[in-house]
Amino acid sequence: MGNQTFGQLNVDSNNDGIDDLFGTGITAADSDGDGVPNYLDLDSDNDGIFDIIESGSTGNGSNTNGITVNPVGSNGLDNSLETTIDNGILNYTLADTDGDGILNYIETDSDDDDCNDVKEAGFTDT
Repeated sequence: MGNQTFGQLNVDSNNDGIDDLFGTGITAADSDGDGVPNYLDLDSDNDGIFDIIESGSTGNGSNTNGITVNPVGSNGLDNSLETTIDNGILNYTLADTDGDGILNYIETDSDDDDCNDVKEAGFTDT
């Protein structure tokens, strides 16, 4: 059988956000269909509220541009949001306000009140 090499660990030669070790054919989630995968999208459900705010984290503080102002580790996560720097374990639970199993940052009506989050945020909903 022999050993097969499928790629090196921690290498992303095509910059798709997926380690080359996992090969090709994997499509990153794009919840709002805007062509920007969720892991790069500041507003994954396009409801006018940045993911960092909807996530339930404290990482955004008073900054409202959706981008953390804290140091970011080699794994791409805000260091202040992990239990230990670069371990990938969040120190908070991702918010799911209505408990339906769809996390707030990818749901357009996070509290299931039949009013889209974009309207509750004070924007228009076309």
